[in-house]
Amino acid sequence: TMIVHETVGYTDYAVRRFFEYAKQQPWFENTLFVITADHSALTETQEFKTALGLYRIPVIFYSSKMKHGMVSNDFMQQIDIYPTICDLLHNQKKFFAFGKSIFSPSTHFYIYFSNGEYILRIGDYVSKYRQGYNTQLFDATTDPDMRNDISSQKPKITENHTRFTKAIIQQYNNRLIKNQTTV
Repeated sequence: TMIVHETVGYTDYAVRRFFEYAKQQPWFENTLFVITADHSALTETQEFKTALGLYRIPVIFYSSKMKHGMVSNDFMQQIDIYPTICDLLHNQKKFFAFGKSIFSPSTHFYIYFSNGEYILRIGDYVSKYRQGYNTQLFDATTDPDMRNDISSQKPKITENHTRFTKAIIQQYNNRLIKNQTTV
């Protein structure tokens, strides 16, 4: 774990130096900075050692023009970054994205593919969908390691998760095949 601390320390140093340089540049005042990770790191914190915690990463949006900071405990995924940028920049042009702005009032979700399964989280529930198998459902707040399948106790939520996952898979595949990933 000492290596992780050294890595975080160096990253802190490098980002600080970058911003010292950037503040001196003419483009600084008109730039929105997005800082995020592409994967999580090894940690001693139990929360990040769970099946759900393994994929948790931070995202920071920064502009010198932002008057107030905000911390959100809502979950978002990397496909939400572009819609959030468009929202922050007040972009009125139409665009296509699977994700949503973190500022959108609609229900947030995340989905990822791992080891042949689609993992979908909406609200307090997370599901595992694998083609040809029954969808499993878990309470993300009490079972972050996804060990206790509650799909038989929550059939309506399980069915909603299954349909939502299949819809995303279908939309993604169809849009790629038909080259329709833009408006």
